[in-house]
Amino acid sequence: MTVISKHLEAILPKIIEVRQKLHEIPELKFEEFKTAKLISETLKSFGYNVENGIAKTGLTAILDTGKPGKTIGLRADMDALPIEEPNNNQRRSRHPGRMHACGHDGHCATLLAVAYALNQIKNELSGKVKFIFQPAEEGGKGSTAMIEAGVLKNPPLDEIYAFHNWPGLPEGIIGVKDGTILLGNGRIEISIKGKPAHTAQPENAVNPVTIGAELITKLEIEKLSWSANSTVLNILSFNSGKLRGMAEKSEIIAVYYIDTEDNLRELKSFINKYCDQVKDKYKAEIALSFKPFHSPTINTANETDKISNAARMVCGDKKITKLEKSMIASEDFSEYLKHIPGCFFLVGAGESANPVHTDKFQFNDNVISTAANIICQMVINSNVKDGISAK
Repeated sequence: MTVISKHLEAILPKIIEVRQKLHEIPELKFEEFKTAKLISETLKSFGYNVENGIAKTGLTAILDTGKPGKTIGLRADMDALPIEEPNNNQRRSRHPGRMHACGHDGHCATLLAVAYALNQIKNELSGKVKFIFQPAEEGGKGSTAMIEAGVLKNPPLDEIYAFHNWPGLPEGIIGVKDGTILLGNGRIEISIKGKPAHTAQPENAVNPVTIGAELITKLEIEKLSWSANSTVLNILSFNSGKLRGMAEKSEIIAVYYIDTEDNLRELKSFINKYCDQVKDKYKAEIALSFKPFHSPTINTANETDKISNAARMVCGDKKITKLEKSMIASEDFSEYLKHIPGCFFLVGAGESANPVHTDKFQFNDNVISTAANIICQMVINSNVKDGISAK
């Protein structure tokens, strides 16, 4: 057992208790006041000074060794989801209609464990480590708000890391990928305006329902060929309003997932082409709107290697999975990676674990020790003074 793993093992019972307390007080984007208070109090009990109120509810703490070296950023997300948690869950949510159904309570607990353990070996480290607790990952663009508030500065970060617990990946398995690990996503709105007529005279109408149906059929057929480049299109709704005769307008709502900005440009070009074809065919008015949300999460090679090497030291070669394809999910950690190098990695929560964003999800506390050991080992590998080992 390494020195760092001994420190993590010693603090783990307290960390799990903090995780359970966080689970009881889930809060939605930019409302994480109780969450931030508990995290801040825990960091202070570990000896840290805390800067609160960043981007409203975010907070940071810095481990400063007083010696030259890299400044490494470590990020955890804090917010919960608008889901009612079942009564049979232990230590369930005390906030009606709110639930930590994505494991952000576990991510925060893991980062707290890392903060404690690294502080125990501070004298053996160099440089700085900045612990970033971010609000509003779930639909609030919290990373953008934190960046705009200056979280990548004072001190300027050299690189940044984060992880996500991953149901479906075997427990203890580490998923890594250089390049795009998670897809970018966004919303597509297609508004169709036709010309109403009496229901007995459809030949006098420009029917937006028929036009929308044809457009959806074209998209559904064509999208089958897109899986090779990791482009996903999902039609969510088709609405022509309340029935009062022939409709004048209809609207199609869809979401997309892409692994590169080039693929997004191709998708835009393709849908624009079909909309123009249908518009000219029926003499209708069609308005197409793309509303990007998350960019692809694109890891840099050097930092991915650092996580892989740390995982190898902690878990062994057999526990590391180099993902061949990007995962069909999105994360606002992608915004940090537009500015500085970094790596987002996955920690398996179990093949039979219930999926995130459902009321059946339960965080696997075994993830905390695995992820915390890897992150600590990565920092040690990067910032241990010459000639001194933390092992």
